[in-house]
Amino acid sequence: MAPSPWPFRPLAALLLLASSACRPAARAEEAPAAALAYPADHHMHLGSADLCARLPAEEPCGSYRTPLSVLAEDAVRALDAAHVGKGMVFSAAYLYGLPEFKLPPDSVAYWMRRENEFTAAEVAKAPDRLVGMMSVDPLAPAALDEIARWRGSPLLRGLKMHLFANKVDVRDPAQRDRLGAVFQAAGEAGMPIVVHVGGAPFGAAEAGLFLREVLPRAGGRPVQVAHGAGGGLPPNGPRHVAVLRAFADQIVAHGPGTDSLYFDLSYFVWKDEDAAAVAQLLVEVRRIGVERFFFASDFDVQTVVAAAAAVDSLPLTPEERAVVARSCAPWVCGAASPAASP
Repeated sequence: MAPSPWPFRPLAALLLLASSACRPAARAEEAPAAALAYPADHHMHLGSADLCARLPAEEPCGSYRTPLSVLAEDAVRALDAAHVGKGMVFSAAYLYGLPEFKLPPDSVAYWMRRENEFTAAEVAKAPDRLVGMMSVDPLAPAALDEIARWRGSPLLRGLKMHLFANKVDVRDPAQRDRLGAVFQAAGEAGMPIVVHVGGAPFGAAEAGLFLREVLPRAGGRPVQVAHGAGGGLPPNGPRHVAVLRAFADQIVAHGPGTDSLYFDLSYFVWKDEDAAAVAQLLVEVRRIGVERFFFASDFDVQTVVAAAAAVDSLPLTPEERAVVARSCAPWVCGAASPAASP
């Protein structure tokens, strides 16, 4: 399955998603009856009809209804199908900053606000199952104001950013400082942060800059790195290994901010990825500590069921698999989550 432009690549790329017939909404207030396979999915996307209409026709924004959109009921249904308890759902507001959309700054500000409001309204329909995260293009002039708008919100509890999609270059001192300012604003607002760093040109050197100059500005707030610090176009291979190793080096050295650093396992490895690269990635996972890695799907890019199968196929020991199966971020499942504490 090719990845969506939402988390991974330019809007001209193809996305192949299986079409789904419209079905009755899941009862959002009910948890799945069967025993849970995972307590939570830590990486899911929602999308408004306006956003979906802006995507090229060959890249459907879900296939649940017309006009296209991805709603709370779709996320809950996907969780139920995989026997997963809760879902952390991201606003796709950052996409309005994509160069392909060609929006002026005031329009980016307007549509980012609208998309975040849409996500909050959807989360309100299933507050016992979904935990919402706002998002911004960190380079947009309105980013700091948007973070201030959602400070303290019970519906959008944290911040999602996508450095690859928004073409953030951490090698550029001005952009690095701007990204740091956004991390600082989110940290001061008490928000956990999810950040996608993967994709060229983000490599080991860029990871070092991020870890030394950006991460500490979150002020110790939790930071979840999407896709286990990968997530670029497949194969991730050596670049992903090098980036994850840079993170592991800083964690082992107890670098600033690393006590609250976590990772999700959505698209952590690709189908038919080189076995040697997978083995090297797992070396770094074990250096970091498997308890810092959370189950995640990247819904609606892939189903939660497919993601569970992919995570279950990782060559982990039974003990490691048990840790992943019970791990849940405190900001999703609560501070009592047994495997999520640093």
